[in-house]
Amino acid sequence: MNIPTDFGERVRTQRQLRELNQRELAAMTDGILSQSTLARLEKGTATPTLHHIMALTWALGIDAAEFVDATPLSQRVRVAPRGDGVGVDTATQQLLPFLQLRVNLDGLNA
Repeated sequence: MNIPTDFGERVRTQRQLRELNQRELAAMTDGILSQSTLARLEKGTATPTLHHIMALTWALGIDAAEFVDATPLSQRVRVAPRGDGVGVDTATQQLLPFLQLRVNLDGLNA
């Protein structure tokens, strides 16, 4: 499994978005992570295990892709069919190339 170099930053960002300190987040992982392990992960001085990643995603209520994909879900292009006169048809046309690319990339990984 390839861990992005900014893994710790991604964890810290998600933790801070939820206004949690390290001790609170560690407690939410049901003993999988201690506060000190979480601190090392955020600093980048420890390599996360699959158990760490799964515990963090469960505790934070997010998809594991947020931590391990080259581009986190939160940074991907989003198109919403509302506001500024953008209708569903326009949004669909703008989103379709990204969806097609994702399907093609997923096919390469299979």
